[in-house]
Amino acid sequence: MQYALLQIFSIYSSELLEPGDANQLYAAANWGACFLAAPAGIVFDALGPAWACLLGGLCSSSGMALALASLLGTPRIYSASLGYFLFGFGATLLNTVAVLAAVRAAPPKQSAKVSAGVLCSLAIGMSIHTAVHAQWFRGAPFNFLSYQIAYSLLSGILGFLVFRSSAWNAVAESAADDVSEPSGTAKDEPKSTAARIWNIVLTREFPWLAALHLIPIAYSFAWLGNWSVCAERLLIPEEDRTRIGLGLGLFSAAGRILFGLLGDWAPGGRGKMGLELGFVGSVGLFQLAFLLLEHDQRTFFELAMQLQCLGYGGLLCLAPVALRAGFPVEDLGTSFGLLYQLLAVTFTVFNWAAVPTPGCVGSDCFQGFFSVASILNAGCLLWALTRLVRASQKVASTSLRARKL
Repeated sequence: MQYALLQIFSIYSSELLEPGDANQLYAAANWGACFLAAPAGIVFDALGPAWACLLGGLCSSSGMALALASLLGTPRIYSASLGYFLFGFGATLLNTVAVLAAVRAAPPKQSAKVSAGVLCSLAIGMSIHTAVHAQWFRGAPFNFLSYQIAYSLLSGILGFLVFRSSAWNAVAESAADDVSEPSGTAKDEPKSTAARIWNIVLTREFPWLAALHLIPIAYSFAWLGNWSVCAERLLIPEEDRTRIGLGLGLFSAAGRILFGLLGDWAPGGRGKMGLELGFVGSVGLFQLAFLLLEHDQRTFFELAMQLQCLGYGGLLCLAPVALRAGFPVEDLGTSFGLLYQLLAVTFTVFNWAAVPTPGCVGSDCFQGFFSVASILNAGCLLWALTRLVRASQKVASTSLRARKL
């Protein structure tokens, strides 16, 4: 839920700064979360979940405190950006711990459901924090920043206590006994960080997961911070924007549950048909939303947002499952972080493109943004369909051999 504080920036940014400055702060937070994601993953692999969680809480709370001090009185954007950058790094540390600690400890055949359960807290957190702002902090952004500081620090401390408990250690030890390395993984892994990263990049699943993070997930990160600007330029009333914001987390949670249940499906106990179907469905929802926006942005804006949140939830749920299936357990943190660090490249472009021309009103403001994102996403959809066909052929051939035996 703490990571959701980064993704709901748009609900209070208009109360805090002008759109351009607000976009700069949101970019700084995501740069901290994405450009430093690989170091965060390395910290997770090296220190374990408890100490990584405590460090994440300290970084995110101290970064937000710096931002708050910089914005009081005359705003100092550069020091505030530094604070948001540190907040983003702390948030991604906590996110890495929350997602990977659970998936790593889960039985392989239940990993998608576990991923869905954990990631629902992020989605629900978006709605909860949005509701908290609407109920107690509307028009008081500095008070809401103070709330974020306290929440971030508490998240890190509570996580540290949980992961240091004897109950968690028993679960982790049991999972370690059941671990089997992915096929094709060498037993003697290189010790240097550079060699480990090189091996990760050469893994068969890495290009596909990189494409998902570079395009639909990066687009979602940028869009979550800027959708309210688009809604405002489309002259959507404030009460409708509030309703849309409250529903985003719920639809994202629904996507995680739906595709989490689907992701563990394996016909006859073989293959990864459910995982590949989930990828096709998630990316397909993005494409359907783009088609609706191409037709009429104002009429279909809310429906398109809901569809993309369903797809976004599905991708966030299924990506850690694919990591768990395709990478060595001891490299999960580094692999996860490296993907998010790559995401920062296209996030920067998407976030820049999502800033409309001053004074622009109407659908023309974001038409180019949606068109380019749609073309890129279509490429991912074709790739996902190709993977699904190959997976179905593999399952069919395996079943045929089993019947002959």
